[in-house]
Amino acid sequence: DCVHLAITGLLSDEEPNMVISGINSGANLGDDVLYSGTVAAAMEGRFLGCPAIAFSLAGDGPTDYSSSVLVAKKIVQSLIEKPLDDILLNINIPDINHEQIQGFKITRLGNRHKSEPAMET
Repeated sequence: DCVHLAITGLLSDEEPNMVISGINSGANLGDDVLYSGTVAAAMEGRFLGCPAIAFSLAGDGPTDYSSSVLVAKKIVQSLIEKPLDDILLNINIPDINHEQIQGFKITRLGNRHKSEPAMET
């Protein structure tokens, strides 16, 4: 609702370049996206014609957003420089130091039940 109200009401005179939702605490994987508010906000932006990204922080225990913010910023800057039309990205960032992230992998949505772990230990 917030994204819809913003785009069709508050920003009705100007279209946003992108809708960014999150950073959500906890991964949005597989079936999780069906009831995720973070993904739903991005999806609403996409339905209204804007490229959209849902960011989530995947990890166990207390979360540290400092690294995930840097990763999200890098991804957004990259998409501003080289936009992808008609997209909705659901991006899960591991809760580790950004210097430990060795790259990005684009996949399709898979199946995962809430009782299955999101990360291997």
